[in-house]
Amino acid sequence: MAAAGHQAEKALHDAMDANDGKFICVCEGSVPMKDNGIYMQIAGKTGIKMIEEVTSRAAAVVAIGSCASWGGVQSQGENPTGAVGVHEIIKNKPVVRIPGCPPNPYVFLAVALEYATTGKILYEDQANAKGYPASVLKLMDLLIILEKIDQKQLSFQDPVPVSAKASKTGGSQVWLAEKES
Repeated sequence: MAAAGHQAEKALHDAMDANDGKFICVCEGSVPMKDNGIYMQIAGKTGIKMIEEVTSRAAAVVAIGSCASWGGVQSQGENPTGAVGVHEIIKNKPVVRIPGCPPNPYVFLAVALEYATTGKILYEDQANAKGYPASVLKLMDLLIILEKIDQKQLSFQDPVPVSAKASKTGGSQVWLAEKES
């Protein structure tokens, strides 16, 4: 039977004490920042506080999935909870981001095995490198565009200028400047 509640908290702290500075903290999901992070509570702590506590004792931090890597779809537009990617919280060490929905398990496996066998963090030097948009995002964009073309609201010849907000958004993007199309 898996631990829950106080047992899970004790298991977490026992594992951190036994492996202080020698473990990889893997974060999945975006972190709500609005209203001091009240929209995510774990064991009476905000997600922000939990991530800060655990990652401060980790050798490395891996943000797995698009939500943890750049905030995910919910971080775009209105963003009522102020969702952000893990790298927006963790500033004292590199965060290896493995975006995708779902993320590529082989990339994660490579990061974990490299650390386990050599003590080195794979991709650490590229933690903030530009990357290609996740496949699901490309498909979502394509679906929206094709629907607009089908509804005669767009044509294949129409330029689509990039908004100021989109040009500044981190994570999976196409690296276009404002008003570029």
